[in-house]
This record gives sequence, C-alpha cells and structure tokens, in this order.
Amino acid sequence: MGNNNILYKELFSFSLEQLFYKNIYCKNYSTDPNPDLQYIPTNECIDTMNRFDMLFRKIDHRAGFTILARTLGKNLAGDHLMRFSPGNHEKLSFWLVLNNPEVINFNNFPKEFSNNEFFYFSNQVIDLAALRNNLHLTIDPSGVINSNDIFKKSSQNYCFHNTSEVAENTAIVRHVLTGIEIAPKYITNNSGESDLIFDLYDLPSGKCKLLINNIQKDVFFYLGPVALNLKVFGVIEISLSNILNSNYRIIEPDYSLTTERPYYKVRFLNRETIWRYTIKLQSNSPLSLEMGTLSPPDKLDFMNMLNIVTNDSNITFTASPVSDTEFKFLSDNKVALKEKYISSSSSPPKTLSLSLKKYVGIPAKEATVKTDLPFPSLSVIDTINYPPLVYSDVFLII
Repeated sequence: MGNNNILYKELFSFSLEQLFYKNIYCKNYSTDPNPDLQYIPTNECIDTMNRFDMLFRKIDHRAGFTILARTLGKNLAGDHLMRFSPGNHEKLSFWLVLNNPEVINFNNFPKEFSNNEFFYFSNQVIDLAALRNNLHLTIDPSGVINSNDIFKKSSQNYCFHNTSEVAENTAIVRHVLTGIEIAPKYITNNSGESDLIFDLYDLPSGKCKLLINNIQKDVFFYLGPVALNLKVFGVIEISLSNILNSNYRIIEPDYSLTTERPYYKVRFLNRETIWRYTIKLQSNSPLSLEMGTLSPPDKLDFMNMLNIVTNDSNITFTASPVSDTEFKFLSDNKVALKEKYISSSSSPPKTLSLSLKKYVGIPAKEATVKTDLPFPSLSVIDTINYPPLVYSDVFLII
C-alpha cells in the first residue's frame, strides 16, 4: 500500500502592529496574548479555502494569522506547486472585529466613523520598493494616516442620490474583481435629480463601483451576508491573482509558491495628544493653607510658580491657574500615547515620572507637592478641537 502524503505550505501571513504597545502587537502578557482585534474569515472566504484546500491559523502573539495551502510537486526551480489553481478573480477576505474599544482612542484614527464606513485593507497595492517580509496594506507605507484607509460600505440594498436625472440602462454597479455588473432595481427621477436603488444579493462581497454613463460616481465595499451580532471594524481583502506585482503577489503564474512568502502588515500609529491636568485644591489642603498665609502679590507669584515637572526634557508643562483653588497644566507639546512611558532623555532609560512642584525655578525653595502623578486614561479623549488638537485629561483633588 503506497504512502499518501499531503503537504501544506505557507501561502501568506499577516500581522497588525500597534505602536502604542511596547511589543507592537498587543498588551503585555505573561501566558497567553490577548489581541485587540480578531480576524474572522467571511463565509465566502471559508468556501474558497474549502475549494482550494487551505487552512487558517491564528498567530495571536503577532496579532495576526497565516494561511496554508495544499501543494503537490515542484517546478523546475524547486518551488512547491499549488495542488489546486485559483483564478485571478479569487480572493480571501477577513473581517476585523474589535475586542478592545480603547483602540479607537489610543490609535491615531479620525474623530469618529459614520455608520457606513470601516477600514479597508488590500494587497492590491503598488509599491515596488516594499519588501516581501514587510508589505504594507495601507495607502501610506508608514501606516494608517487619518482617513486614508477608511472606506464606504454597503449592505445588500445600495442606495445612491444623483444630482441629475438618470436614464434607463445608463447606470450599473460593477464588482471590481470579477467584473460582474448589476443594473438598478429602481430609478426615481424627480425635479432634475435621481435616486437609485440596487439589490446586490447576486454579487460576491468586495469592492464595487457605481458608473453612470461610464463615469464613476461612487466606490464602496459590498459586505455580503454578515452575522447580525458581528460588529465589523474593517476588512482585509487578499487577492490571489498571479498578475499582481511580484513583491505583493502570493501565487506565481505557474501556480508555484516562491521560497520567500509574503508577509502583509497593517500598522496603527499611536495618537499624539495634549496632556491636560486639572487639579482642584480642598480648603484644608497644605497648598490652600500655605497660600492663605501669603500677601496677594506673593500669592500670585506662588500660583505662577506651581507646575508639573517630569524627568523627560521633551515633556514640559505650562501652568494656567483658573482660580486659587483650581489649576490647569497643559503639556507644551503633543505626547504619543503608549502602553508604558519611558523618559526619552534619561540615560539609562527610566520610567517617565511626573510631579507637582511649587516654587519651580527657584532652587532654594523648589519643593515637591505630589509625586507619581497618574498618566492620562485611555478610555476618554477630548476631540472638541479636532483637528488639530486632541486632549487627554487627568482630574485630581488634593
């Protein structure tokens, strides 16, 4: 009886990096990693993987996953050949589902997302300089920048309002990858404008374009069927086409897999905020009692020389007294939010420390009022002045 060996080889791998974290992938852990996002293959993706005998494997310690494919034999160069041969219209799609809502605060995302928007990442990127082990899926090579990678999404019923009337047989929705076209189900012309409704049920999920008189009017991602309880934060769409640029493609024209496999990445940049400390003094606090003994001019000097001091020369604060019982301190520069703060000017590196001090600038009198001030919470940020400013608040009573 002969041997029946089945061999799977890596098709590609993916990781999501977050510069907020010290290890750039997830919260510090001692046993098992707990990524902020999970990746769920779409129903269509599961069908595709079943047809081509592919396997999905999570890699939590790198906040990602890898896909394996069944192979059979080798080409003349010694590269493994795919057992089954996907067409250029085939793709694998994965939902991004948010496990940690604080991601929206500590990463440099837009102020808010509308209900019909989410992140869209694809390997159909043109960057000939990108290395196979560091292939960005974002528009900007450095990572997600503002709304660059945010995309409009649509459910089965796609609606569009056009500012001019639309004649019959002049409007279509075209699925970008397959070229499948859908005509509108309804066209309503009124007062020189038009409302179009499309039923996208027969389309596969993916990127679509609305064309009117062969002119692109809209572009969006059709979600296809999604579980009702699944809160989709974004999608990763990986094309299996062998005509992509050589550095980004997964499968070669002869359906072989080169030795160096593509490693796709998405990088979330940590948000920079102005740190704002609001400190209120109780009537019996030492500072209140000390100020009560001073003359008005001395009291004013005292208030102006109360400030937050750090062990990082790049993080300084300006005091803005509101009253003799309330003080505000704003960082002079934006500070990047991090899982663990280290002083950039200490040698050897030390944990960042913040202290409230009085008589700052007068060595003979300067003294510490309170040490180890807390760092800003990640659960709340103030975006009222966004852009350009975002504030991180700390409220203290002493």
